[in-house]
Amino acid sequence: MRRVAVAVSILLAARVAAAEPAERAQLLVDTSDLPGAIAAAEAAIVAAPEDAVALELLERLYLERGDITAASEAIGRQLTLVHTQEDRALLWRRRARIYRDALGRDAEAYRCLKEAHACAPADPEISYQLRTAAMVRGEWALAASLLYREIAGSTNPRDRGALHLELALIYEERLDDEQQAQVNYEQALAFDPTIPAAKLPLARRYEAIHRHTEAARLYEEAASTARAADRGGLLEAASRARAAAAANAEPDLAAQLDRAEAAGDLDAALELAHLLWRQEPGHPSAFRLLANVHRTNGDLAALTELTSVRASRADSPDERATAWLEVARLADDVGALDQAARAYDLALIEDPGHIGALDARGALAFRLGDFATADLIYRDLGPGESVLGDDELALRRSIIAEQLGRDTEALAHARAASAASPGRRDIIVRVQELATRTGDLDTALGAARSVLDLVPLDDDEAQLATHFALIDLQRQAGDLEGAITQLERILRDQPLHSLVLEQLVELHVARADWTTATRYLYQLVPLAPSPAERAERLYRLGEAVLVHLGDTDRADDVFLRASDLDPSHLPTLRRLLDVYWRADDPGALVEVATELADKGALATGPTLESSLAHALVAAALVGETQLAQRITTALGEEAPVRIAAALAELAGREGRLQLQTASTAIAELARRGTLDLAKVRTAAAGTPVAGVLGTV
Repeated sequence: MRRVAVAVSILLAARVAAAEPAERAQLLVDTSDLPGAIAAAEAAIVAAPEDAVALELLERLYLERGDITAASEAIGRQLTLVHTQEDRALLWRRRARIYRDALGRDAEAYRCLKEAHACAPADPEISYQLRTAAMVRGEWALAASLLYREIAGSTNPRDRGALHLELALIYEERLDDEQQAQVNYEQALAFDPTIPAAKLPLARRYEAIHRHTEAARLYEEAASTARAADRGGLLEAASRARAAAAANAEPDLAAQLDRAEAAGDLDAALELAHLLWRQEPGHPSAFRLLANVHRTNGDLAALTELTSVRASRADSPDERATAWLEVARLADDVGALDQAARAYDLALIEDPGHIGALDARGALAFRLGDFATADLIYRDLGPGESVLGDDELALRRSIIAEQLGRDTEALAHARAASAASPGRRDIIVRVQELATRTGDLDTALGAARSVLDLVPLDDDEAQLATHFALIDLQRQAGDLEGAITQLERILRDQPLHSLVLEQLVELHVARADWTTATRYLYQLVPLAPSPAERAERLYRLGEAVLVHLGDTDRADDVFLRASDLDPSHLPTLRRLLDVYWRADDPGALVEVATELADKGALATGPTLESSLAHALVAAALVGETQLAQRITTALGEEAPVRIAAALAELAGREGRLQLQTASTAIAELARRGTLDLAKVRTAAAGTPVAGVLGTV
């Protein structure tokens, strides 16, 4: 067993020595060699300073060794590598946790929590931890501000009430601000009227500021949940407050508010609204005035808080929904779109059939690209219910359906929009595009013709684009005659339009009308923007004339013109082999063949092998043995057959290319070992060429 252990240790040591620094560190961790693993991790970081994995490993190793300072420094090095605030917040929070778990490092933990909060102020867990630490250190103002953030992020009324209660206690007991404490006690009870701990301190505050009726009510409510020993004292305080209320006869604040508004005394009305709201949270008159002030000031947080209380006290769903709509509109105005969406949703929770809320929520979802939500919302809106109008609503539903991949439904909505507004070109264009995409070519063609009628006559660009869209649809539908008619209409106005001529060529080729196609090809040649492009068009023209019309003279003339414009155009050069063969010019033929050979373009194929055989015969005649050898190699096993066929074409011809002289030249090539004359004779058996070859 000892030998096995030693062998294992030796193998492991060898693996560690051969490994990269990062892998070596992990291997040393597995062997519990912490100092070695730390050294290896540091080496890996030196080799790759931006390796976050190595830094995380180093942090973990220092923690295992109990070196808090070094582990914190490893996190600090990681902070230099991350770029997003969320990632930085996570690292600062991790650093805080290290310090919090160590004795005597609370100050560093608190500083790290502050940094984490600065990076992610909306993170509730970080806010909670920082608030707890601030309260331990006695920084009550910071704790209060953090509590406000927690309240804003909370969605549960009971939780918000509890947080307001905690805030009220801080203001009353730690910050000595009884007026603000009163506000938070009131907010706590507005969110959770059953909360017992807020009633007694608020009752005492009301009694101190001479709001005796409310103080009496709160004393009685506090007595109902108090211990038996305390109940008598609370009921006695309630009686005392009622007696004081009866003696002082508190004023009717609602009536005073109405009179101040009627008199135009806005300052007095605002003060009375605040008093009335504190006396009766959720009062509709106070809400109306205070909400208007918050809207004017753009104070979204205050308006949201106010509306939460009003919605909890309003009797009808419509009132609650309307209140939340005001919050949503303000949030929309200030660009807080996520809060606007939440407020619209709250309005719809209160009154699911509220048309204004549905319309506004659908518009916001559409603007945010939340097409699934917009689809659900707009399904509940009927004709005439949206501020958009029937045509715009149907168009929007079409766009939403398209975004969700439902093209057939998108087309149906687009057609409905077009029916509601027949003169809107943009909607008819949309019908055309969707119908084309779904394969409904009849609808697409009808829409394209309608678009053509709506395009202004002086908008040449739009007219042309619409014509081409209609032509493309006609081609897809197989209506070649209709497409040609449309193109000819354009050509009458723009006789030099290259794209129109190109499409006419394509359509006439598709109809096998090569005479008309070549006529348009002739017209295209001078319109090419460069000599090389004119040469390419001449080549296309020559191919059409030669192959489909059989007019070799015209084809030869076109190929020669193309060669003059672009002497390096390979397809034209290959055609020139036959042109010069027919012109009885072996010298020019050899010159072209040499250029093709130098360019590595002696390619073969069904249409090229006879041309190469012509070049081979010409090369033999002018004594270009090396060129003849290259052509023979290119022809391969087809060489004897092609040579025999080329010689047969010379039967009866006079001039420089004659059967007798050409046969003699081919025989000379054979004597030089370039080709096998016997195979040529075999291929020429039964033709006049055989007799001539037999005599040379």
